[in-house]
Amino acid sequence: MMETALSPERARLLQLLRSKGRHIGNDILAQTLHGLGITHIFGTGGAPVDATLAACARAGMRVIATRHQQAAVLMSLAHNYVSGALRSAVIVPPGPCVTNCVTGVLVGHDNCWPLLVVSGRLAHSRRGSFQSLDGSRLMASITKFAAPIDRTDSLASSVSQAVITATAGTPGPVYLDIADEALTGSAEFCAPGTSAPTVTHPATLDAPVDMPQPANLRDAVSLLSAARRPAMLIGKGARWSAASAFLRRLADDYSIPFATSPMGRGLLPDDHPLCFSAIRGRMLADADVVLMVGARFNWTFRFGNEISSSAQIVRIDVDPVEAAEVLGRGVGLQGDASCVLQHVLGTLDANTTTHPIARDTDWLNELKTLRATFAPGVVPAAELGLQPMSPYEWLGELSTVMPENAITVLDGNVVMTSAQRILSVRHPATRLGPGTTGCMGIGVPFAIGAKLARPDLPVIAIVGDFAFGLSALEVETALRYQVPVVLIVANNGGPGGATRQRKVFPADHPERVLQFVPGIRHDLMMASFGGLGLRVDGPGQIGTALNDALASNGPVCIDVVTNEDTAVSAAI
Repeated sequence: MMETALSPERARLLQLLRSKGRHIGNDILAQTLHGLGITHIFGTGGAPVDATLAACARAGMRVIATRHQQAAVLMSLAHNYVSGALRSAVIVPPGPCVTNCVTGVLVGHDNCWPLLVVSGRLAHSRRGSFQSLDGSRLMASITKFAAPIDRTDSLASSVSQAVITATAGTPGPVYLDIADEALTGSAEFCAPGTSAPTVTHPATLDAPVDMPQPANLRDAVSLLSAARRPAMLIGKGARWSAASAFLRRLADDYSIPFATSPMGRGLLPDDHPLCFSAIRGRMLADADVVLMVGARFNWTFRFGNEISSSAQIVRIDVDPVEAAEVLGRGVGLQGDASCVLQHVLGTLDANTTTHPIARDTDWLNELKTLRATFAPGVVPAAELGLQPMSPYEWLGELSTVMPENAITVLDGNVVMTSAQRILSVRHPATRLGPGTTGCMGIGVPFAIGAKLARPDLPVIAIVGDFAFGLSALEVETALRYQVPVVLIVANNGGPGGATRQRKVFPADHPERVLQFVPGIRHDLMMASFGGLGLRVDGPGQIGTALNDALASNGPVCIDVVTNEDTAVSAAI
């Protein structure tokens, strides 16, 4: 267990309190979190949470202090997503530190990812006080639960309930605003591991065992059995259920082609013969039944507008409201994806012994022919041979040396669109991006959080230069904690390169509004902090740079000179 230094007076006080079965609030909070399965704390120091962070370290959790509170939240989100459970929490001071968390909390809210944010509240906080803020009211609209805690004796139960709320049903953020008096006061507390543990519930997303409504199950199976051209849409929500094996059976045993959301990629591999993510629109336009698993009718899937108006929809979602939304034509199955799919497959297996399923093989072959033009790794001919290199060209080189099991984080506009087309995904939870919110600046913190969750896997963030700048100082965090992430920056002169500037400003405009100053060196920025920076400015270099970065066993920034005139539409 990690220990932090205590003054002799503080140590004597803690010993006296514990001898009477009482604990300081900071220790109650820390031991409760640790007992709930939290392994990492992300945040920043400041009154009144300095002592809280120290208590978390004493309790055995790794405390990661970031350069900005937004980055702390983003790191925790990625850590939990890659872990598949709530394994980290965020602790920050009050006031502006809480408002700095809001963007990250919004990312968690819109992506439906579990998150616990805790802020301290200074004593005698009232309007006009230093760093005064009603954080609970601020966070209410973008969390599943937000509340103040004013008493030490309610800390353990409140934190436990918050964790359960964050992970139950559809995951999401929760927020606790803890008064300084609660953190520094004392109360009776049985620490986890004693004869009467206060916390026994692990912070995992336990799958419900409820069977779908029999009538809905029959209708869904009937639709899937009769379909000639069924299709699946797989969203990132399926990540919270062990559904990959069941999704594979639907594809393999029942010839159901599929497409995924950007972060749903890997739940089934991109190189599966029935993966048609690259031509999703064509597949959905022709399908007669569409099965949606952990996917929502939001902008990612064009609010369902790609689906033929004559197609029936089968919707599986843990949220009853989401499950019921089938555009007025189909059936919803509410519940955990893994649980529901077991029942669907069991019924399909039983039915097909007497009623064989017939699929339109000509349609599947047509899709395969069309897909060949857009398959991952295929670089458009117009993007080859440009000087400086097109992002498509150097990403094509990168794809040949990228470790198959690498977690890749995509952040930006031009480079993200290119990378989504070029870089394939074969394993669950190994592709992260902005998700539903479309938030830029997630690349560096997501990479750090992902690596801390899975230190056994290489983590490579591919980011645009604008997106990199939004969280660039977190490279110091990676260096300070020696988190060996590889950050590849597409240096194309700003958000959209030169194209966006030229599109809206006249050629003789005297200032670079949508372009950066020329000659920026992101590799030298990393080197200035004492890390390894590498530069790629031509073909044939990116592979060597990546291999050198992975071999260094430390954080590395690779600056890739990228053509400013390569313009692509926003990624989905």
